[in-house]
Amino acid sequence: MAESKLNAYELLERNGLCLPPHMKKILTELGYCSVHTLSQVDTPEVLQETVVELFGNSTEYQNLPENEKKALLGPMYWGNPSKFKFLPGERASLISIKSLCTNSKSLCTNRCVQIR
Repeated sequence: MAESKLNAYELLERNGLCLPPHMKKILTELGYCSVHTLSQVDTPEVLQETVVELFGNSTEYQNLPENEKKALLGPMYWGNPSKFKFLPGERASLISIKSLCTNSKSLCTNRCVQIR
């Protein structure tokens, strides 16, 4: 029987790191859509700055329906993206992602799929 394919976030969850949906959405929107790219994720500070740059004053973001804004930036900052900050636990998760994915790249060959 063929083994089912895992996406990067399923692999993280199997290794004890469960990310909130908005963090998965942010990472995917920023192009982190595989174990290989997640193993090279930037620092939480750099990611935070990128989120503010992309969505802080974006007309495209402002035109999204409220539920899509909440799905992207989470319950705290969806209404004020220019003030976006990762919470302490989210920062810790981002730091953990890099090492988990670096250690998991060899496990993932032929078993993981890219997230879309």
